[in-house]
Amino acid sequence: MAETKRLLNALKSEPAPGATSAVEVSGSDTEQVLTCRTATVRTLEDALAVAKVDLSIWDVDRYTINKWDVAAKFGKQGNEQLCATELWQVKVWLKRRIGFNFERAMNDVLEKLAARAPHYQPLPKKQTTDPLLVEISLADVHFGKLAWAPEVGEHYDLKIASRVYRNAITDVLALVDPARIERFLVPVGNDFFHFDNLLSTTTAGTPQDADGRYPKVIQTGFIALVWAIDTLASIAPVNALWIPGNHDYLSSYHICRELAAWYRHAKHVKFDVGASPRKYYRHGQALLGFTHGSEEKLDRLPNIMATEAKADWAVASHHEWHIGHTHRSRKLDTTPVDTYEGCVVRTLPSLTGIDAWHYRRGYIGRRALEAYLWSKTRGYVGHFSVNASS
Repeated sequence: MAETKRLLNALKSEPAPGATSAVEVSGSDTEQVLTCRTATVRTLEDALAVAKVDLSIWDVDRYTINKWDVAAKFGKQGNEQLCATELWQVKVWLKRRIGFNFERAMNDVLEKLAARAPHYQPLPKKQTTDPLLVEISLADVHFGKLAWAPEVGEHYDLKIASRVYRNAITDVLALVDPARIERFLVPVGNDFFHFDNLLSTTTAGTPQDADGRYPKVIQTGFIALVWAIDTLASIAPVNALWIPGNHDYLSSYHICRELAAWYRHAKHVKFDVGASPRKYYRHGQALLGFTHGSEEKLDRLPNIMATEAKADWAVASHHEWHIGHTHRSRKLDTTPVDTYEGCVVRTLPSLTGIDAWHYRRGYIGRRALEAYLWSKTRGYVGHFSVNASS
């Protein structure tokens, strides 16, 4: 009996009859099939443990469990005994987590980019009374959008978007006195990109009229943003804020991380890539809030600001939100803003061209960029607006 028990215990760690090993793995880099045939591995959890599956990399797609009885001879030759035992097969289909791989690959890229980041010379401090914060409000540029003039009245593509973007920044800077600028505030995102993946859809999966492959659009957008930040940073320090849009939630996040790595040696360029889709910035008496505007109800924004930025709300005497999303000023009369409980909510115009979907619905408005001027003591002191030109 002792000999039989010893042999049964030995069988439990051996492969089942006909199997080459107790644990078999086959498949590719993205999909694997795990097969366990033993007497002891009887559950999904046991199979994952014995195969040492890293669940931060792999997801279980499906699995099956089978059991059968096997008769085998035990004992010394000439005195063998037949003994029945249970054998189990647990088969698991695994899929690699694409999100994990993408994040890991992105981190590798950022590390390499940071190691090669250029060095920027710090700017000399300016001596000026009542220095200004200049907010470059570039909402809804939609790099990668495609529009055809015979259908919607004007062309719009990746090359045109780049020219319009550069021309608008150049035009608005010509209106601002550089000697009075203490700092630039630049929201980045806000549907800077027209689509968010290789399928040319928005973050939620809505198909878009797209010009070019996703990598090409990202590369072109990165070059345009580096040019813009370099141009602004040659005049005054720059604070950039990630503001995700409903078209570019992921792509705008990763482009901001890429830019932060690129400017890691530029002490006068700072990025806020915090996870919240809403960002706040206080300049003296002015508290500014930024969000894309596709989620929140406008009349709730003052309470959201007062709740999320309590300390700055209490200190500031001027509270204002800037949102995008609708591609046009909310009102075109003498008061192009909304006010809720003393808090101003401005809906910003867009530089982007009109695509077929918007054209069919009559969403046709002025294409423009606006730059807002903020005093530490007086709050809002005016803004400049320039029309899109290509």
